[in-house]
Amino acid sequence: MAATAQGRNVIGGLSGRPEVGQLEHLREEARQERHRPEAERDAMRQERDQERQARTKAETTAATQVTAAETRLQVTRKNLQQARHQLVAAQAATGLALPELIDLSRDLGDGVRGVALPGAGIEVVARHPDGTVVLYHQNTRMGLGDPEHAPAHGRALAAAILAVSPARP
Repeated sequence: MAATAQGRNVIGGLSGRPEVGQLEHLREEARQERHRPEAERDAMRQERDQERQARTKAETTAATQVTAAETRLQVTRKNLQQARHQLVAAQAATGLALPELIDLSRDLGDGVRGVALPGAGIEVVARHPDGTVVLYHQNTRMGLGDPEHAPAHGRALAAAILAVSPARP
């Protein structure tokens, strides 16, 4: 019985009833506990809304960038087409015939860059990562010297081909 009386004494004073200040404090704690889930939900909603806004902004920015890139691509294609028409007109006016445009930076794999020449006898002219220039004919590799001298040999070969080629086809 003494323990019970002591317990009441701690909680509510000697009379066994809670004091008014303690009661108000307990009510406030209960009210805060009831509102805590609401506050957490509100914070989560606000965070979700911010994430949606950020995602929408990112999607809008990406769409704008894609549209701008597509527009630049269209302009570049149109300019290239105009340049090709001008080239054809210049060739017709001068009687000069140039070969078709060739991709000079084609990736041939393993760091090898080069030019594919379909139907030219030499299928590929390539520069390897070590600097060697190599001609490929029917899967046969023909190197133009060591890496140090290959660029000079390549220029000499190009000059020789130009020298023996007729001025007009």
